[in-house]
Amino acid sequence: MKKKDGGAAGKHRVRVLFPISVKLVISFTLILFTVLFIINDLNSGSIARNLELIAEEANFTTNNLYAAELEERFNSIRKEAHLLLDFIRIAGRDSYAARQASAIFFERSYFIAAVCVPGYIELVDDFFFITNNVNPGAVSSWVSREGGRIQRAREGEPVISNPSPVLGVPLIAMFYPWQQNEREDAVIILFSPDILAEIFGMSDNACFLVNSDADVLIHHDYSVILEGSNASEHPLYTAFLNSGEREIKMTYAADGVKYFGAAKKLSLAGMAVLSSAEYDAPSAMASAMSRRNYFLIGSFIFIAVVLIWLLSKTITVPLYRIIEVVSRLEEGEFDRKLSYRFPDEIGLLSDTVNAIGDSLAEKIPEKREPARKRSRK
Repeated sequence: MKKKDGGAAGKHRVRVLFPISVKLVISFTLILFTVLFIINDLNSGSIARNLELIAEEANFTTNNLYAAELEERFNSIRKEAHLLLDFIRIAGRDSYAARQASAIFFERSYFIAAVCVPGYIELVDDFFFITNNVNPGAVSSWVSREGGRIQRAREGEPVISNPSPVLGVPLIAMFYPWQQNEREDAVIILFSPDILAEIFGMSDNACFLVNSDADVLIHHDYSVILEGSNASEHPLYTAFLNSGEREIKMTYAADGVKYFGAAKKLSLAGMAVLSSAEYDAPSAMASAMSRRNYFLIGSFIFIAVVLIWLLSKTITVPLYRIIEVVSRLEEGEFDRKLSYRFPDEIGLLSDTVNAIGDSLAEKIPEKREPARKRSRK
């Protein structure tokens, strides 16, 4: 367990094979390492699951908020157009006041490109189409091919469509019933999706709006709108359609990637808002947190090891001194004293060793003088 080095200088020097300081450091390190890593692993799994639940619920809540905001925007646009038409009907469609009202309307409602009542009036914001490199006359041509939707609107059914592929600029078309001179008519409102797309910009979730035919009306990628893309085969839309519910939340996979999905049907023209968030995003966040925790645990263990090592020195250094004094007592040097005075077990042991030295010196006085001579050499 212990060895004494040879030679006069190192006669009383003691070497311990398994110092207490090393035992303390190893023991506490293993305990801390095991406990902290087990706690971190358990917490990481729990945090990952909680983050998944939060992400799923956040996506669902966001979807509902978007649906409510979109309904409000659609109704606002319709009311603005109806107010203009009501004014024109009262003032006369060929009157100066009607022309001025139209100019002011398009200036303030810059996102509205045209308001038409087939067979009655066609109000087109030429500036909007010219700045988008589109001939304003394309509106009349497009309206002439929309007889089916116009008739549905006259019969009381609101219809929303995507005229972008035909007109060559991102637009949404609203067909609404409108009554004039006690007969049912239809209003067509063409407006930019920018005014609605900004709602989706408030979240990192992937969101898009479709009409009752699953034609994409709003999407972060405008090329999807210009191409007239249809979402009828999208897994989220298919599940939503088959559910028969007004709103759903689910998980689904597309192109090998798993997502949280949510869908809600609007009360306007059968439109629906679809939103999704990557399923693995919360897990990645939890993994990042776990890695950070491992770093903090490693730092904590390092600090703890240093403190334990320093603490162990407060034990081992006095013990080595006690061992040295005891070895001197063994050789008859009874006058060596320990100066440790801290009121703990080592202090008690030091006092005991000093008392033993005094007791031996009294009982064996003849040993004191030779010991002193040897100590002077």
